[in-house]
Amino acid sequence: MARFAATARAQTIQRLTPERRVATLVPFSAVFQQTAQDDFFELFDRFFSEHWGHTTRQRAQSRLRTRRDLDAAAQVCREACAILLQEDTPDARIRDAVWATIPRATLPAAVTMITEVTDSGSASAEQQSVTTVYPILRPVMT
Repeated sequence: MARFAATARAQTIQRLTPERRVATLVPFSAVFQQTAQDDFFELFDRFFSEHWGHTTRQRAQSRLRTRRDLDAAAQVCREACAILLQEDTPDARIRDAVWATIPRATLPAAVTMITEVTDSGSASAEQQSVTTVYPILRPVMT
């Protein structure tokens, strides 16, 4: 019946008796509602995959851009830790020894860079993606 309704012209269905018209159009609407939902989910899956792939690529590119800065910051912190670990430097003189080797503004900047790069920035990017997609998903799932 649904196949007949899909291929028949509107005039043919209009000429049917009311009972037969209902009997033809109800299966048609049920089948094509399911087909429309299947098409929607297929398109949504494609959109969702592309969106997540784009977000993942952006995050990877961002990590690559910060790698040089992270290496430089780690080098500064390594120098400070090397001084800290020297047994011959008295505890009271450690800060003076660090500041003698590393400029005062450099170490806090290095720590800030390491904190920015190593914080869970990826979670915020994923959270942003979910926030973008959720308004589309909510009506579909209810």
